[in-house]
Amino acid sequence: MRAGVWPVCVMVVVLGIAVQGCNYKLVPRADYERYLALEELNNKQAGIIAELRPKVENLEKVRENLQNTVDAQLMVMKSYQGALDKMKGYQEYLAQMRRDVGDIPGVTARDTARGPVLELEGDVLFDSGRHTLKPSGKELLDKVAARLKDRSEMIIISGHTDPDPIRHSPYQNNMHLSAMRALSVWEYLASKGIPPHRMSIAGYGDSELIKKSDGTVDKARSRRAEILVVAAAPTVVGPAKPEPKPEPKPAPKAAPKSDTVIPK
Repeated sequence: MRAGVWPVCVMVVVLGIAVQGCNYKLVPRADYERYLALEELNNKQAGIIAELRPKVENLEKVRENLQNTVDAQLMVMKSYQGALDKMKGYQEYLAQMRRDVGDIPGVTARDTARGPVLELEGDVLFDSGRHTLKPSGKELLDKVAARLKDRSEMIIISGHTDPDPIRHSPYQNNMHLSAMRALSVWEYLASKGIPPHRMSIAGYGDSELIKKSDGTVDKARSRRAEILVVAAAPTVVGPAKPEPKPEPKPAPKAAPKSDTVIPK
């Protein structure tokens, strides 16, 4: 063997031993290119995720706001439904009240914003210019008391007169007469079992006259006593505002993990 060949052989053997000792394997070019392509895709994916993350978080906040709005609307609907149910019950209560007193001669029932009013004919209750109850008036009030004494509502008794001025009467004026008539009704109903603390009186004189369809004063109907049964009409109450949900604290960002695979 030539003298110049020996150094080359020695170097090849040494290089082979070194490579074998490092356990290093050569990667085919096609695999290496696939690795580079995968690395590029991983980087693009990471960029897309970083770009979409704030948009996703914003959409989540929009979803929560919409949910809060829906919850608030549902509360409003429930509140209105409750008010409608109460109104229905109130209408049934008024209808029952009209049925209870509608069959009493000398009594007319009508609805008002404060509750049902029982209109009692004054000529049945009193003689002209007097406040003492007639026997027919006591008989009428006996029937009214029987219908009202077991109820719990407050009662306002009001006296009313026609516009004719006082002439042959001990009263100063129509206001005085109407108040005394209301007091007479109050005292009689109290004697029939209606608790006095549930009743109050008022005298209106000729300030609330009843008129006929042609606009003239109906004196007979204007001479009257009225019993207002004060009912708590239902009211619509706005729903309570939902408590704001606490903003979620952002989770601590973890260190990015590398998807890079280093070939061996």
